[in-house]
Amino acid sequence: MSGARHSFQEVIPGLFIGSQFSLSLIKHIKAAGITQLLSVNNFKDMPSGFTTKTLNVEDETDEDISIFFEECIEFIKSGSTLVFCTAGRSRSATIVAAYLIKEKKMRLKDALSTINQVRKVNPNPGFLKQLKNWDNKLHCELCRLEKISEWFFDCDDFAVMICDQCELPMAVYKKHTNFAKESHRKEIKSKLSQVANQYFKNQHWKIDYNQRTIKDHLHWHARPMLIVPKL
Repeated sequence: MSGARHSFQEVIPGLFIGSQFSLSLIKHIKAAGITQLLSVNNFKDMPSGFTTKTLNVEDETDEDISIFFEECIEFIKSGSTLVFCTAGRSRSATIVAAYLIKEKKMRLKDALSTINQVRKVNPNPGFLKQLKNWDNKLHCELCRLEKISEWFFDCDDFAVMICDQCELPMAVYKKHTNFAKESHRKEIKSKLSQVANQYFKNQHWKIDYNQRTIKDHLHWHARPMLIVPKL
């Protein structure tokens, strides 16, 4: 092979990264056991004999590549795959990193390090930001919402449960964001208040709106109030 730009590399067993120019190495691609080709640069003139997928993604900082993460991951899972873009440095690296973060439970730093061990890559700043958001979401305890404590309410937008750390009523917004629509905030406050009234009974309580250990995912606690008697 004539240099990294015109080659492809195996990141983990069954997952390869390369440039568009590596398609000239069909014999090597087949010999590597690759059965699928995933283009992230709208390249459509694919060689025959492979399962293919083509995405039209521009290597621009304001391009939303994250909307393709899930479908690319499902495609990669179905066979030995070569992911490529024009130079094999930004778009393809972003997709491969997204796969490693979700399917191999890697953090972003480890995912990029794994890729860089076989091929020097450099996703553009916009793609890196999207990967950070993807990483934070997939490793967020609140996003996982595992039912390891008592649950009082669950709907499409939020849930109310006992916090497994402080053992107090907690409402969790299901979207990984600190910002909820005003209508959702009112619903969350109302339902959390109902649960808190039953939980604390005759004890005074308040809603704590501070985002504590997980600062980028809206979650509110109902906490008891310490009433100091007047002297």
